[in-house]
Amino acid sequence: MIPSVGGQDPYSDLKNPSALREMYCDRGLSLGEIAKLTGTTKSHIHYYMTKFDINRRPWTGLAPKVDPGLILGLYRDQGKTLDEISVALGISRSTARDHIANQITLRPRSTPRFSRFAFSGDELERAYLLGYRAGDVNAFQDSAETVTARVSTTHPAMLEMFSHCFSRYGRCKVVPRRVFLTGYDWQVLVYLDNSFRFLIPKPASSPSEPTLLYAFTAGFGDSDGCWAASDRRGRTAFSFCITSRNHILLAELKLALESEGYHPHLYLSRERGTTKVVKGRDETRVVTLTEDTWTLVMSRRSEVKQLASNVLPYSQHQEKIARMKLILDDRNDDWSEMGPKIEELRRSIRAETSECISRAGIEYKAQNREAASGVVG
Repeated sequence: MIPSVGGQDPYSDLKNPSALREMYCDRGLSLGEIAKLTGTTKSHIHYYMTKFDINRRPWTGLAPKVDPGLILGLYRDQGKTLDEISVALGISRSTARDHIANQITLRPRSTPRFSRFAFSGDELERAYLLGYRAGDVNAFQDSAETVTARVSTTHPAMLEMFSHCFSRYGRCKVVPRRVFLTGYDWQVLVYLDNSFRFLIPKPASSPSEPTLLYAFTAGFGDSDGCWAASDRRGRTAFSFCITSRNHILLAELKLALESEGYHPHLYLSRERGTTKVVKGRDETRVVTLTEDTWTLVMSRRSEVKQLASNVLPYSQHQEKIARMKLILDDRNDDWSEMGPKIEELRRSIRAETSECISRAGIEYKAQNREAASGVVG
């Protein structure tokens, strides 16, 4: 945060549309440069630009966001796909393709790079993937020889996690979508062979063997879980919860955790038939719940820290990993230490998510210049 100069609010220029337009349009500063100059974040700058109806400049490729040589190296030397490069570097698939096509001939689509490989058979990996499937991941038999797994998200960490889980088994494809809630998001999917049929049914129970239980909980938590910290009279309070409509699975997980000495609490958080107001990007909808929603929560400090210690080695979601590391650091037991770190993490996640949504919108519009106006979800 930059200090005020002569008593002037460092954010004052942001609230002046003329000053913001002068910095962005006339001086050609980027959002990052304006954010640094005014002591705030890119997402904050983007908020005021939207508020004042200042249109973003189209990116022409004349000043690449990422070194074209790095893109080429990932594609040619490491054999990465365009979708994997898009996720790894935070650029659109079309941008990666254009930079590569300007330097070499693209691989043909029939290349063996897109072959599918059988599941490893590792039981810890299977337990983690089943936990992941219990949450956000959808899996189905796409054809006689193909199992498709997919998930939709606005978080780069989830895109990276999905790719990390499946890219060595099949081709991951990242597709931008137009959606109700955030305007745009990404759907990432992978085509797997039939050794992944174990992912098709939603899990009805959790493993009882401790290491498998923690791997399963890591996958479930990475998908539907939340590691939280809050202020309790100057001391940091910790909690971990998973919310799901699968009451049977949460009840089984509760019993399994109790057998390990934990004291989780399971309760009905939203009853079937109740309504809630959901505010999307362009409209507001009233949604009626068709199923009960349940929450499994742990809030004893020592138990949350112990669970984080046991789950962390298996977790693959970088946002969740960052929160667990903060919980496990004893220096953060006082809220005076933890509070600023939690706020900084939240700001970072919001900025990354905003950028991810923006990239999805740019890519969607590039691919659907004359597309119909249908909106998903």
